[in-house]
Amino acid sequence: MKIIKPIFKSIFIVLGILAAVVIFLATYLLIQINRSDGQIMTPEGPRNYLLHVPESYDAGKSTPLVISIHGIAEWPAHQMDLSCWNDLADEENFIVVYPSGRNFPLRWRTNGLGESLIDVQFIADMIDRLEKDYNIDSQRIYVNGLSNYGGMSFQHACTL
Repeated sequence: MKIIKPIFKSIFIVLGILAAVVIFLATYLLIQINRSDGQIMTPEGPRNYLLHVPESYDAGKSTPLVISIHGIAEWPAHQMDLSCWNDLADEENFIVVYPSGRNFPLRWRTNGLGESLIDVQFIADMIDRLEKDYNIDSQRIYVNGLSNYGGMSFQHACTL
């Protein structure tokens, strides 16, 4: 019986440590998912995005815009880190925006039907906002996506 008590104590300590790690990771992930530089109000509620404007940005010059969109179960900050667009934007002087999908896990509606048009409208509204806030070259707006959203880049090319 004396051997069993230390084993249970060890198990509880390990479980406590695991619980603390899970809580820490969940909190970190929640913070990363909700990170935002801007927000657009939509009929479904607020939609967020991250924005990178290079230090060399000159409001007097028309500047290209790259829209880089995460895949399913990803989030804008992860797409920003994964894509490395910010480094290239700093070198080549363009603005990059990383919009956020909806629901959990974060995703985009890519069926090409009415629901996916809600996401298209969000992107269009985001572009309008950025064109008001920055000198965006409307002839040089580019969209790329990863996984779930890569397929919808074509829909944006046809509808925006």
